[in-house]
Amino acid sequence: MIWTYITEPPMVLVPKQVGFGEDAKIVVGGSDNGTMYIFDRKSGELLETLRHASSSLIQSITVSI
Repeated sequence: MIWTYITEPPMVLVPKQVGFGEDAKIVVGGSDNGTMYIFDRKSGELLETLRHASSSLIQSITVSI
């Protein structure tokens, strides 16, 4: 099954990397607008956004306990 988590519209149409945290309860994903998104894996609810820059591609992410 493939899930879609809603973010701001992408500027660069390339797949973005995601990682799983908290025993796979959350999904953390990068973007091409300088924001990282944290979602509840089951509900798809956006839990938090982490702003890195006003505009930059976040291609690689790592999730750590």
